[in-house]
Amino acid sequence: MNKLIIIVFVYLCLTLTAQAQISDAHIKKKTSHEVTLFSDGQFKLMADFYVGKKIDNQFTGGVVLLHDCNASRKKNTRLAKLLNHAGLFVLNIDLRGYGASQSGGFSQTEIRRKSKDIKSYNNAFAALNSYWAKDSLKAFKWLRNKVDNSKQIAIVSFGCSASQAVAVAEKMRVNSLVMITPKMDYSAKERYKNLIDTPTYFISALQNVDSYKTAHELFEWSGSRFTKMQIFKGNFIGHSLLRHHHGVTEDISNWLQQNLK
Repeated sequence: MNKLIIIVFVYLCLTLTAQAQISDAHIKKKTSHEVTLFSDGQFKLMADFYVGKKIDNQFTGGVVLLHDCNASRKKNTRLAKLLNHAGLFVLNIDLRGYGASQSGGFSQTEIRRKSKDIKSYNNAFAALNSYWAKDSLKAFKWLRNKVDNSKQIAIVSFGCSASQAVAVAEKMRVNSLVMITPKMDYSAKERYKNLIDTPTYFISALQNVDSYKTAHELFEWSGSRFTKMQIFKGNFIGHSLLRHHHGVTEDISNWLQQNLK
């Protein structure tokens, strides 16, 4: 009997591993088109655009991906492909000053190199970050024009870009939000509370105290029955949480599919 149990256990493990490998293989096949968006001041924003597919003879909704302040759109590639594999239109953008969206005085790399101290860096970064709300809105409107008007669009944000997601939701009809270890000041949190019960999936790390408190506060405030919160042990920030907990990426995809039907 014990031998039979061991055989069954090994079989199940191999089956699950094979399914995971097949899933990753499908994800890797998903390709994107690099597109250029012109934001405020005709600044060029680079992004990867994934075309959605029809399910039951109907196209699905879309998702805008916003990276954290210590990353670029490359960090969102696996999530973008997974969402597109589920049929969703996806726009994965480099915000101004990051990745391929660097030009002239708009460069996080140059700011870091030229700053003499933390104060000068913070001032320069704040000036750069002030454009992100308009850049994020441009990205949302661009994708809105690609998705059927009967379908909705969500925003996934990491860390500091949670504030930009709120800024877009104040101006456009955003179906739902995903906030991964959100970093928001008092003003951004209060503005979120003024949104009309937008379904939100909060993902946080317990030892990342400020982010956890923000997620918990806004989770309790939200009046949407579709709002969800997931907490992990550790001090993970933004993309590192997804890297250490691969299953979260699938959870995000499943939650968005349900909300964007």
